[in-house]
Amino acid sequence: MVTLGFGAFLAALAMLTAVLAVAAFAAHVARRRLAPGLTGLPGALAWALLATTALIVEHLVPLALGVLSRGSVLAATALVLIAALVARRGAREVPPDAPSAAAPDTPP
Repeated sequence: MVTLGFGAFLAALAMLTAVLAVAAFAAHVARRRLAPGLTGLPGALAWALLATTALIVEHLVPLALGVLSRGSVLAATALVLIAALVARRGAREVPPDAPSAAAPDTPP
């Protein structure tokens, strides 16, 4: 039987936490940028779908390149984090109840 030492367990737990946290952050940024008006259950479902997508991307890109390992997953996670930070920085916050710029002002 293979046993895992306490240090290896803590390292794997830290890696899992980092991968999940980056996926959650990227999903938050993407949902706010792509669908700022979604709240409640539709917003939560959109966030869950985007978080799952980010998690899959973090693992599928290294697999597709043929270099799947712990280090390559962390590198892909870092790339997802950078992309989320760039998207967050470039995002223009629009309140959900703000009128659209494309809608002309019509008198009531």
